[in-house]
Amino acid sequence: MSYTYRDFRRVLERRGFRLARSRKHETWVLEENGQQVAIVRVSHQYGQEITRSLFYEMLRQAKLTEAEFQELLKDRPVRVGESVVTWETGEDELRVMVDADSFT
Repeated sequence: MSYTYRDFRRVLERRGFRLARSRKHETWVLEENGQQVAIVRVSHQYGQEITRSLFYEMLRQAKLTEAEFQELLKDRPVRVGESVVTWETGEDELRVMVDADSFT
């Protein structure tokens, strides 16, 4: 299976990485207990596919397995207080759906 740079950004955000800087490449940092534990550099080529060798190098930098990556990539509900918000993504759109029954 092939992945895009957009996919990788989504996974990094869900894993808890933060964008530290954006110049020639974006630098994403993961901190735990105030310590940097991982740094990943990502190209600005959002919709472009990542080559297989580069994908595995980026996984290594992010300290993720491919199975963990795939799990984090799945669209899933996010709890916001007592309500449930889900999202669906397309290439150039973000559609947010809110479960109206969860609001009282």
